[in-house]
Amino acid sequence: MRTSPTQIGEPLGWLSLHFEKLDARDRPFAKDLRSRWKVNPKFFCGGLGLHSLGGHGVKGTRCRYPILVPEAFVVAFVTGVTPTKWARIWSERMPRVHLELRGLIPADAVAALRDGSADVALLRLPVVDDALVSIGLSTIRLYDEQPVVVAPKDHAFDAADQLTLADLSGENIVDDIELVAANVGVAIMPQPVARAHSRKDVIARPLTDGAVTTIALVWPTARTTAEVDEFIGIVRGRTANSSRGTIDDEPARPQKALSKKTPVEKKPLKFPNRRPGKTR
Repeated sequence: MRTSPTQIGEPLGWLSLHFEKLDARDRPFAKDLRSRWKVNPKFFCGGLGLHSLGGHGVKGTRCRYPILVPEAFVVAFVTGVTPTKWARIWSERMPRVHLELRGLIPADAVAALRDGSADVALLRLPVVDDALVSIGLSTIRLYDEQPVVVAPKDHAFDAADQLTLADLSGENIVDDIELVAANVGVAIMPQPVARAHSRKDVIARPLTDGAVTTIALVWPTARTTAEVDEFIGIVRGRTANSSRGTIDDEPARPQKALSKKTPVEKKPLKFPNRRPGKTR
């Protein structure tokens, strides 16, 4: 996980280093935080307590340093990928760990994995980076993307419902929608990318025999953490109870359902201390 920007320029230390300085009323709260948060040691040097989380000291003075600084789990993704649903599920299951979504061009997303500024990345395969591949990559294929042809709005392709590679014979193939809009040529790209760059002066038609692209979750194998395992479970659709690596999840308890075909045996009621033939 990467540290958040609020930590830059601030001296930080683990809460456990200053645990003995805490007031007794703060210790239960600190036990839950010291493994997941970082704390500015200067906060404790002032003799303040964790109960003053609003940034004020015991005497009401303003604290110049951040008190609690969470770390972020960084997910890089390329154009056309929409990880917002996964981010929402993450916030529900991992409220103590902030997830940062970082949209990047493919080369920058790969570089972020290489230098460690991103924990995982959602990329199109194959990943072409010798330095990154050499350190060992883990890859999980998520879904395929269908190709489309993007053409100017007044192009002859506007009358077609779908296209084939043969239909593109004689066309100038470009790789930028701006060039397509300027009538320089037509472009072939994944449908989600065309949707992300959609504009009124271009059209998109399915390319039935074009090559599909694959979106995958990629990360350095050596940096497989509990947070990475949790994110894997989310993108694979595992439920909260079956997801691995979640600290707060309690395992589901199986319940036995009664079968409709099996009648429930009724037992006679027993009344203790009651003699036959007498009523009360």
